[in-house]
Amino acid sequence: MTMELCKGDLFDVILEKGPIKDENLLKHLFSQISGALEHLHTQASYAHLDIKLENILIGNDYQLKLSDFGFATGVN
Repeated sequence: MTMELCKGDLFDVILEKGPIKDENLLKHLFSQISGALEHLHTQASYAHLDIKLENILIGNDYQLKLSDFGFATGVN
């Protein structure tokens, strides 16, 4: 198994640097999160059920990744 090394999670970034005030950056981050959830629901037919800042990782390329699928369940 191979795993990508990430910089950390969104909670740690906000804790370290404070609230994200750049509106364009916020729109970009929200778009990534909503796109990931849409794909998860429509293509994989799963619901995450534990979305929180600690479960949104930031990759070295500053792309967000969902993590911790321990509560995920299939949907019809």
